[in-house]
Amino acid sequence: MVRTYIRKTTRGVNGNWTGKNLCLAFKAVQKNSSSVNQASTNFGIPESTFRRYIRKSPDKYLFNNGRFRKVYSDKMEKSLIDYIVQLSTCYYGFTALQLRQLAYEFAEQNNLPHCFDYNTKLEGKDWLASFMKKNSQISLKVPEKTSLARMQGFNETQVMKFFDLLQKLLLKHKFSASRIYIVDETSVSTVPTKLSKILWKKGVKRVAKVISAERGKTVTLVCTMNAIGNYVPPAFISLRKKMRYEFLDDATSDSFDLANKSGWITEELFPEYLKHFSKHTRPTQNDPVLFILDSHSSQLSLAVIDSNIGFNLI
Repeated sequence: MVRTYIRKTTRGVNGNWTGKNLCLAFKAVQKNSSSVNQASTNFGIPESTFRRYIRKSPDKYLFNNGRFRKVYSDKMEKSLIDYIVQLSTCYYGFTALQLRQLAYEFAEQNNLPHCFDYNTKLEGKDWLASFMKKNSQISLKVPEKTSLARMQGFNETQVMKFFDLLQKLLLKHKFSASRIYIVDETSVSTVPTKLSKILWKKGVKRVAKVISAERGKTVTLVCTMNAIGNYVPPAFISLRKKMRYEFLDDATSDSFDLANKSGWITEELFPEYLKHFSKHTRPTQNDPVLFILDSHSSQLSLAVIDSNIGFNLI
């Protein structure tokens, strides 16, 4: 039996490194001039010892976690949480899939390095599980079916809350009636869905009428009007990849044309409509516009929120 152990190296022996070496290694890591492994080698400090000292004060000494690095800072994660909570109070909670999509969009918008799927444009399920575990103030729950009337708050508490907020904005920005706008969308079919009764010979069972097509295509119309009845030229969204300008023949002057594969307003197209809206209303920092939305999914993306701020829309 070996009773006397003889060290093969002098690594980690007291006296090989000092507190001064430790401070210099900390500064090297803080300035991002070297990694933890490189700093421990350069200053003769055992790697495990150096990491142990770093873990004692993680806020002061930030270091690279290698391939397990965080995509978002604590401040960014908090802003995501605040955004999710804010929408949940408006009865518009995110599903797990929508949260992964929002997080990917947030990372791309802030030019953050990440290793998420560029094809599906989604954060991974592992990221979602880790995010939910770290942020206990949110959780996945099965929502209760709520009618639109109830969601919009046809009760005294919600109505008073809305008017209190409206009063604060009116007192702060001194909005006139001409600077208060509300936007809404509606869909129109290119073929009438219901035909008027026509005169036909008695005894004939099959009665038909010639129309342009048996099945029409959906065209979405986005309209905005202010409190004194003035309206912004509408936007037409067609079910096409590319818009054809002849579709706007005989349309209202200065109408805006858009197109996509669904024929509906989407979060990619709504910022384009905001540019069209700001072009005709000309909001400024000293003369902003109160823009009332209906919480449609296309109006809740980060790009839309940033556009509202950039176009001086409240």
